[in-house]
Amino acid sequence: MKYKYLFFIPARKGSKSLRNKNIKRIGKKTLLEIAIEHAKKLSIKDSYIYISTDSQKYKKICENKNFKIPFLRSKKNSRDNSNIIDAILEFLQKSKYKFENIILLQPTSPLRKTSLFKKKIKLLNKKKINSIISVKNIYRSEEFIFKIKKNNTINLKKSIRQNPNRQKNSELFTPCGSFYATKTDLLIKNRSFYNLPVLAVKTQFPDNIDIDTNSDLKIAQSFKS
Repeated sequence: MKYKYLFFIPARKGSKSLRNKNIKRIGKKTLLEIAIEHAKKLSIKDSYIYISTDSQKYKKICENKNFKIPFLRSKKNSRDNSNIIDAILEFLQKSKYKFENIILLQPTSPLRKTSLFKKKIKLLNKKKINSIISVKNIYRSEEFIFKIKKNNTINLKKSIRQNPNRQKNSELFTPCGSFYATKTDLLIKNRSFYNLPVLAVKTQFPDNIDIDTNSDLKIAQSFKS
């Protein structure tokens, strides 16, 4: 059987920065449960939702929500340094189903607005768009983006003379964790969600909060009603 869309929700149990962050709660719901709800809210026909986890505890949470997990993610793809692409490829190899497009919904972005992405998803069926990525404005000029050396010094460009005017330097963006989507054959071929042409979907704070620390969690909890 072939589905047009796969909603892939990664939820491994390990996390150094915030222990068991995927089942931390905002209100009465865990981040994992919120991600599942977001996949449902997108209301995309001919889609399949899969939760990729290495945890029996997380598996039970999903099954209580009527989501069956036929197999757990392997230990090899559940380490701190594991690439999420490898976890997706592992699922694709083991699954009895085929998928045209893959949508990644990370539980750590619980405030995402599904309305921003609902209409955009269908653009994957057109030849002009291969990927869709959520982005956020960094409000910085390119000349004020630099690396810090081991001795904590930086090399400033000669063009820097004063602090930039924020209104004049607001056209640089960076990916945020709210939403990634691409065509399955390109993800397999290039091992990436960044397959040109890439459509950017601009997000705003606090919708693009990505929870990685306890401080991030507290901020998200303060915004979620």
